[in-house]
Amino acid sequence: YINYTLSNDRENLYAVIRITDRLEQARVLNAGITLSIDTKGKKKETFGMTFPLRYPGNPIPAFTGHKDDGGDIIKEERDELMRERITTLRSIKMTGFKDIENEMITTSNTYGIKAAIDYDANGNLVYEAAIPLKFFHADDITKNEWAFNFKINSMQKPERGAEGSDMQGGGRGGMGGGGMGG
Repeated sequence: YINYTLSNDRENLYAVIRITDRLEQARVLNAGITLSIDTKGKKKETFGMTFPLRYPGNPIPAFTGHKDDGGDIIKEERDELMRERITTLRSIKMTGFKDIENEMITTSNTYGIKAAIDYDANGNLVYEAAIPLKFFHADDITKNEWAFNFKINSMQKPERGAEGSDMQGGGRGGMGGGGMGG
């Protein structure tokens, strides 16, 4: 269903998530995954990274399930459309990081924050992220346990008549905890 691994070295925090369920994969591609980190282990969202996101204002590639000629789409064509859609998802939302000027950055940022998403050979959606530890301003990462939470966001429909309303996400996720060692 959803497998994840967190690790670190002296420079970066790494997260890898594999999603096997097609419905959950669609939710990730529509609204992203939020990785929340609390360097004090309190399970509060001190730092957050949401990826993948479309750049604000970019249209969502159409996906109707039917071909232009009215026939049904086959699995290979659907998979190709999903891969195409992934290439438009290059935005990352960073919250709580005082050294990052804008909340929205892209995968080609100058901060050293890396994020990627793609399908593996078995059709699983794989999310990978690396965040330089310096952005957490933690004195000694071996001193405290850190708390982590992954949440698969869900799209909320905008209120009727609200023009340009922001999409807010709710979602599902799991809490993990563990010490960070160098």
